[in-house]
Amino acid sequence: MTLPGAAVSAFGTAPPATGLCGVGRVGPAGGRLIRGRAGRSGLSANASVRRENTARISMIFYGVSQAMARRLAVTKLRVVCGMAVMCGLVAVAPTALAPTAVAQVEPGGGWKAVSPGFKLQQVGCGKINGLTFSITCNKHSGQQRAERRYDTYSGGTHQFEGSFRIVSMGGSGISLKQTFKTTGPYFLLAIARGGRLYAVGGRTIATGATVGTTVRVNTVHVVGQQLRVYINGSLVDTVKSPSGSFYDKFGAYRTASGAGPITVVWSDIQFWQK
Repeated sequence: MTLPGAAVSAFGTAPPATGLCGVGRVGPAGGRLIRGRAGRSGLSANASVRRENTARISMIFYGVSQAMARRLAVTKLRVVCGMAVMCGLVAVAPTALAPTAVAQVEPGGGWKAVSPGFKLQQVGCGKINGLTFSITCNKHSGQQRAERRYDTYSGGTHQFEGSFRIVSMGGSGISLKQTFKTTGPYFLLAIARGGRLYAVGGRTIATGATVGTTVRVNTVHVVGQQLRVYINGSLVDTVKSPSGSFYDKFGAYRTASGAGPITVVWSDIQFWQK
């Protein structure tokens, strides 16, 4: 067995070894010879060698233990730092998930993120499953509705944002988003077969809302002045607004000239006001 005689370590270079434990070769008389002490042999030489070897081995083990202690201290420090970083991430995560106060369109100051309550409206063959809204029949009469109806507001400026994706559509003339006045219909955004979006009772405002395509809708309503409609961030319609009380709705609703079936999924619903 040979100890690391001339190996370089963090603690310097050990002297070269010439035999067992760095001690010279075994001499003819049974004693051990050490470089520079060739004239000494016998029991006294052996005792001296053992003392020197013991001291040398003690120095080596001391150096190794010191190195291990330093490495352990560094490892502990890294673990503590890692835990601190993870704790920081856990603390930040809820903030990252909070609603943003910056509106997607018209992002000027004053907007405040809000979370109005809502009720589910399922009438006729309308079905709701989470944010999936379906009209399962092709009836051309009666109410066929699957919508969320949000809390009423009066006065101020209100912005709605949401994205929809048509999963399947066998019918046409289905309202997807409404800004409704408590005394009757005000603005209905509907879809016709082929992906055409139009304002009910008005003109075509966008195309390309085909099956599988995600479309973002924003409405900015200044009560008593006007309603602005955005599709994928572009202003596509402006409607004069009366004063009064209103509420937002989205989902799937058969218009007077429409019929199902249709299945639409909404996502990323947000509201702001100022």
